[in-house]
Amino acid sequence: MKLQIEMNDHPYEDGLTYAAVSLRGGFITRNYLLGEEGEFRGNCAFFNVLFNYFRLTQQKPGLHYDVQRAASYLSFGVKSEDFVPTLNDVLAMLFCHEYSREKFEEAKTKTRDGFAACYKDGSFRARYKAYEVSDLNKRFTLTTLIRDVDEINFETFEACARALLVPGNVCIYVAGDTGALKMEETDIGEGKKLPQYIPLIGGYGYDPYLREDAHIIGLARQNCNIMVEAFDFMNPQITNFARLLILELLAEQMSLRSAEVWVDPLDASIVFESERPEKYKDKFLIMSEEGFLAAKKKLLVKYGLLLEKSPENFAVKAAVMMGIGVYADQYLAYVNTYSWERFEEILRKSDLKISEAQIVLRKGEN
Repeated sequence: MKLQIEMNDHPYEDGLTYAAVSLRGGFITRNYLLGEEGEFRGNCAFFNVLFNYFRLTQQKPGLHYDVQRAASYLSFGVKSEDFVPTLNDVLAMLFCHEYSREKFEEAKTKTRDGFAACYKDGSFRARYKAYEVSDLNKRFTLTTLIRDVDEINFETFEACARALLVPGNVCIYVAGDTGALKMEETDIGEGKKLPQYIPLIGGYGYDPYLREDAHIIGLARQNCNIMVEAFDFMNPQITNFARLLILELLAEQMSLRSAEVWVDPLDASIVFESERPEKYKDKFLIMSEEGFLAAKKKLLVKYGLLLEKSPENFAVKAAVMMGIGVYADQYLAYVNTYSWERFEEILRKSDLKISEAQIVLRKGEN
């Protein structure tokens, strides 16, 4: 089993090389398909606890961690001569499935306390309620996550690590002076007899025709409006590449606040904040050629600024994209030559169904 590695030879003035190591699985994923190994049921809190475990035990300065909906990653920026040794340290950390029960309990407590602190923020709860709508095919609920944070035990933690921390679940994106790197010295733990499957996120095949618009009201310490646009592609032949491109262009034309575009093999959505709850979904599909060209330009500028000014964040985005089979360099080259006529054709073939949810929180006693 070889690692998936994409490299962008783009030297930076600071002389650093940036990388992100992404894994499929996040805070809303519990079910996985492990090839011939069959189905595996994990725990939504696993990656948060894992990264807190690493923070407690590894003490690696400059290594950053984050957990997203259905992807988790580690990222760093180091001098080119230190890159391969640093990457090897990260891989050794991921593939070493020997854990301390005591440190696990510390990591679990840290995760639970951090989640409890975030939960007091109404906007945090609103976002997570929004994911119940946006990620319907993964059957996520905030209640499930809360229960998993409380109930994860050492045995479940170890089982998740053995199932999910394998070479087939690792995607690496590198940006910097890659010509000087000796990637043949990368150690993927071949002597450890690691599993040879590619973990995939499992879903439930929810009927998109049963998905309806929703208006959810709750109490919080401050007013908050979160909008969810859930996109069902009724044509099953539409690829993740096309789905991501469509959503990113549709989002760019709308000038949304704090927009979060998400695409994985099961769900696709745009979640954003709004001054007031109103109907947006019909506006998304109203696009002229002029609007398309403006959205395309904004999208290319956004990626370009990330690559130039925030290379570590660019590496993160590119590594997460790799997890759904979309390669950033190829993707951007395609966007650059993408025509209005081609966009119209793909949009028509997609046979889109958009469902909308309004998450409305108003001031009140918690």
